Amino acid sequence: MNTDGDNKITQGEVRDAIFAGIDSNHDGEMSRKELKSLIQAYAEFLNVKLAKGWMKHVMGWFKAVDTNGNKKISQGELEAWLKASGENFSGFKEAVESLAK
Repeated sequence: MNTDGDNKITQGEVRDAIFAGIDSNHDGEMSRKELKSLIQAYAEFLNVKLAKGWMKHVMGWFKAVDTNGNKKISQGELEAWLKASGENFSGFKEAVESLAK
């Protein structure tokens, strides 16, 4: 995770590691399938039962972040959306919980 070898882990390095963990096929972008898997795994971790139709809400989020319309989210798109919306990674828990029954 400490990619610059300075023996300190920066926020950027943490973001890079999180994104790399989501990007299961290592193409540098997050697909809808990867986002779906992430949400399902995190909901299970939180013991959150996802409501029927939850994926429709997620696709709305996905489209908002996918600014170039290529049906994938780059790390740059995600970071730009987080900055523009005032959100951050810590809000992900609440977002997943909002999908509960």
